[in-house]
Amino acid sequence: MFSFIHVSNLVTYMSLAFGILAVLESKGNAYALTAFFIGASCLCDLFDGLWASRFKRGDNEKKVGAELDSLSDAIVFGAVPVFSLVACGQVGILFYLCSLAYFISCVTRLSYYNVFSQEDREGFLGIPTTIIGILWMPVFLIPSLRNLTSVWLIIFAGLMVMPVKIRRPGRTFFISLVCVLLAWMLWSFIYYLRG
Repeated sequence: MFSFIHVSNLVTYMSLAFGILAVLESKGNAYALTAFFIGASCLCDLFDGLWASRFKRGDNEKKVGAELDSLSDAIVFGAVPVFSLVACGQVGILFYLCSLAYFISCVTRLSYYNVFSQEDREGFLGIPTTIIGILWMPVFLIPSLRNLTSVWLIIFAGLMVMPVKIRRPGRTFFISLVCVLLAWMLWSFIYYLRG
């Protein structure tokens, strides 16, 4: 099993590490730092496939890499936002029920993608979890959005599993997405420094 810890998965491991840091740093009111680390996870997730493709790997190493990526996404984009919100003081039955719906939608979307991604290389069904991760950043940064976390949990849950086909983005959209993500990360870091 140790042989499957491969340098091709380094960026996926980094995404997971940033997600864990988001939860660890979310105690109290460190919303900006939480947003920054979620953004760093998103950035890693956008590039982990490109990084992995640069290495010669056997079929089993590729399969392990794909499973690792999916498990990491379930943790980072499913569990991390919820646990970060709890660490920041979100509680209550409604919040817990919405969190459960959100996490179920996240893992359902990822498992569906694992099964059907080879059949449909042209697009996605529902919004990818990485995009949802990016959408969490303003929720953590803007107090008026943060006050509606249960609403966002349900909206994001629905977006992940909605039966709408979305074309795979082209290069221009991808570059724009990275620029938006970097801008959110810069804002969250400056917001954190100004404390």
